[in-house]
Amino acid sequence: MNVRGDAGTHDAVPGRRAWIAPLATALVAAGLVILFHSMPAAGADRFAGLTVLDLVREMERTRPRAVRRARAVEVPVPALTIYPGQVITADMLRMRRYHPDDVDGRYVTDSRALIGRMAARTLVRNRPVPPSAVTAPWVVRRGKAVRLIFRAGGLEITALGTALDNAAAGETVAVRNVDSGRVVYGIAQADGTVRIAAQ
Repeated sequence: MNVRGDAGTHDAVPGRRAWIAPLATALVAAGLVILFHSMPAAGADRFAGLTVLDLVREMERTRPRAVRRARAVEVPVPALTIYPGQVITADMLRMRRYHPDDVDGRYVTDSRALIGRMAARTLVRNRPVPPSAVTAPWVVRRGKAVRLIFRAGGLEITALGTALDNAAAGETVAVRNVDSGRVVYGIAQADGTVRIAAQ
């Protein structure tokens, strides 16, 4: 029978968990006995007289340093809340340690993959960043004035326009020509201009 309360579902059978701790202790002890029998006599002597708990602690203490260190990796996290549209800089990040299983493949583990990128959604302080949460920064922003450039052979024509959408470098963006009112499409450039292709 299960009883559901505010804290969730609880086992209502009395004494059901009473045997778990002794069983776990017995299993650990059995494993240690097997380990000792497989050890040279000189190696096993130093464990004589220790309790099971002492033995477990001793094994943890003497584990190779490289194995213990592998339990945690440093991951870049926001040092403050970063909002959508903000470009990430080095001073916005700090390093925090996590177990590899908690971050591998699901979060960005190299700060170089974040610096210079733009937040696509709110990045919470001290929490790892998923790759999908950042994107290339916009060089053209909706509603802002942009310079239109048309080149054909040795001819270059420039005009002023208003961006109708956001765009990163290399993306196609719609722009309204201020003089004619006509909507044209071009490729956003890294310097914030929009290159209009020949029609």
